[in-house]
Amino acid sequence: MKQLTVSFPDDLFYYLQQRVQDEQTTSDFLLQAAVRAFLTQNSAHTRLRNSGIHIYTDIPYLTPDRSEKCDVYLPVTPRAQRPSMILFHGGSWSKGDKSSQQLIDLIAILVQAGIACISVNYLLASEGSASWPQCLYDCKNSVRYVRSHAHIYNIDPNNIFLYGGSWGGYLASLTCSTGDQLFDMDSPYVNISSDIRGLITSGAVFDPFSYIKPEKLSILFGVKSNQVEDYYEEATPISHITSNHPPMLILNGENENSEIIRQSSMYRDRLKEEGIEHVYTQIENESHLISRSTLANYIIQFIELIQEQTNN
Repeated sequence: MKQLTVSFPDDLFYYLQQRVQDEQTTSDFLLQAAVRAFLTQNSAHTRLRNSGIHIYTDIPYLTPDRSEKCDVYLPVTPRAQRPSMILFHGGSWSKGDKSSQQLIDLIAILVQAGIACISVNYLLASEGSASWPQCLYDCKNSVRYVRSHAHIYNIDPNNIFLYGGSWGGYLASLTCSTGDQLFDMDSPYVNISSDIRGLITSGAVFDPFSYIKPEKLSILFGVKSNQVEDYYEEATPISHITSNHPPMLILNGENENSEIIRQSSMYRDRLKEEGIEHVYTQIENESHLISRSTLANYIIQFIELIQEQTNN
């Protein structure tokens, strides 16, 4: 049986919710089932809307031919020039989504603290379809999109932060460490910087070449496994760290994989060498997926710290 897929524009959400509650309005069982599935998938967004958060989903931030979109979450309380956080999902290079429950739970806390959040989908790789370096171009262009639309979202263009967990942390750190000088092709935003104010990672992979088998990484790069090592210098964030790197908060659970802990220590040491302000913390009783409330607390404190330093 062919699977029925039905998608609905976001502005029809409440109409559909009302419609499905009235079983007399349609006798089409398949339509009712599709609507119910849609409402279930968007239940997390419903909770956020009910808590007073403005949500704008599936916004194009790349060229019209691209299917990857972003979701924007804005605090209801008016505030001039609020800080913002761009979030890159995890899931290695072949899966994951901007509206995962983990991200939405984190975003809910951040937005209620007055931080605008933008959750991004970037190009994923699959067998026979590489995503490097387009996935990095996408991440950089998401920063440019937010900066170029800061006046629309009431965002401070000089207070844009990045967060990434796991593989998202890898892309976030590459976005920061390569700056505006590297990997800046294929941008629809001319003369707009991809620099950010601060970087936060949790459980990040900073050196995939020592953590992931070449046979798997070959899918990312679209080459044979014996050619993967050729990409080490250009695709390893640590290789690009300079004194222009933004302040950084590196978070890991104390029960995190030992290789990720080792890589985080290496990244921290390079930041030290370049004199970059940073905080490195291993959180007690946490593992790879740090609890959302704990993670949000660290992120909020870090953003407040950086903003205080900027104001002083």
